Amino acid sequence: MNSLPIDSTLCLIQGVAAAIALAKAKDQGTKILCGVLLAIDVAFAFGPYIGLEIKGTLAQVSCAAMAIIGVFAAIRVQNPILATLFVVSGCLLELMALGVVRGTMHV
Repeated sequence: MNSLPIDSTLCLIQGVAAAIALAKAKDQGTKILCGVLLAIDVAFAFGPYIGLEIKGTLAQVSCAAMAIIGVFAAIRVQNPILATLFVVSGCLLELMALGVVRGTMHV
């Protein structure tokens, strides 16, 4: 049985938090941020399994976008647990994409 790479796991954690925040959001700004974050997370997490290759610079830009949008979404979300999941998973993904933190990535 194959295990999930750590980047897919972090994307799924951030994606689940984004889906919960999207369902609970009351204003349009939070819904848009969480929707965009969820779309990027799903594309990055399931891309290799559906034939979408995200490598190199595109992977770094995607991880940077997830980290930045995660911070902005964390500011707008009222739940501190979801905010923590946004920031921590986004920042870890970016650090992994830059090569600062080692882990098994599919990129």
